[in-house]
Amino acid sequence: MRQFSVRSHRITWLCLALGGLPALGAGGPDIRVREIDTRTGRGMPGMPVWLYLGDPMKASTPRLEATTDGGGTITFHLTSPVPDQIFIYDEVLGAFRACSHGTFRTEEIMRVGVVGADTCDRSGKLRKKFRAQPGEVILFVRKLRWWEGIQT
Repeated sequence: MRQFSVRSHRITWLCLALGGLPALGAGGPDIRVREIDTRTGRGMPGMPVWLYLGDPMKASTPRLEATTDGGGTITFHLTSPVPDQIFIYDEVLGAFRACSHGTFRTEEIMRVGVVGADTCDRSGKLRKKFRAQPGEVILFVRKLRWWEGIQT
């Protein structure tokens, strides 16, 4: 029992020591993606989001995938070197329609943040209510109406 305790103690200290080291193979900056429901203006929980580190048309482009939390937010940890552009895709066939996805310049995201176009809200009123923070991308999505779900 004592041997396990000593080994466990050493592993704990090793993890703490390595966790405190600066950027040992760490990636680049974090990008936060917020998915907003165009009907309610609230965060969309449970949305799968794919973030491509570069051109999504190239098979060699790395892809990160995650699902939004209860507030409709995901934080992606970028790799180093940081790509010039990222592509974000968030449409789920048969369930959700992406109202804004596409290619965004990483430098602009990190400097001022980006609010994607909202193609589901033709007036643009909802989009005007949101301001992205540096390091943040705000995208819009909506659930499909029941007849749209049948068509897909």
